[in-house]
Amino acid sequence: MENLTDSMKILAAIVTHNRCELLERCINHLQKQTRLPDLILVVNNGSTDATVDMLMRRNIQHITQENLGSAGGWNRCISHALEHHFDAIWLMDDDGFPNLSALERLESNLDTGTACVSSVVLRENDRKRLVFPFPVLDDKKLPVIFSLKRKLKTIDEVFSVCPSGIYPFANFFNGALISTDAIKKVGNVDNIFLLTVTKLIISTDSVLSAKFD
Repeated sequence: MENLTDSMKILAAIVTHNRCELLERCINHLQKQTRLPDLILVVNNGSTDATVDMLMRRNIQHITQENLGSAGGWNRCISHALEHHFDAIWLMDDDGFPNLSALERLESNLDTGTACVSSVVLRENDRKRLVFPFPVLDDKKLPVIFSLKRKLKTIDEVFSVCPSGIYPFANFFNGALISTDAIKKVGNVDNIFLLTVTKLIISTDSVLSAKFD
């Protein structure tokens, strides 16, 4: 398949709320990428800490809105990517930080037949364990339901079933690089949906790219 990297324009987008120090760490890692994003955008969900001052001091483009939750933040990020004609959007939370070669490796796998490539997300205090376990897939690449083992919980388990480093499953919004052409076909995130989860400090690392067609 044709690779898009020769002309790809990539937006790195972060949604944040009152986590200035973690957000700045994430920005630091974005600015040291071996393949720099064409723009870093922070959608600030009504932070009341030092977030805005930090972003202004560092000259980081940002949009401040009321706290619309995760879905409202992602909706605004994706809308910006579409309005400004980006080819792909790299989505992440403020408490993650990408490996310095993450974007370069993800971009190299985003071809014209692929909607999304996504980093694995590893626990900061246990770099072998996935924050978001992958489902075990059947022959049709669908999650198995009736099995003693239904989840891959460590990076070693993932590599044991896909030595090539390409697993046909992706977790969105935590290091996912998504084609805007694909978004145009399926639509933006509905901002009325809110997701409440227990957050972990994570490292977003593209040791392995999850990929689907």
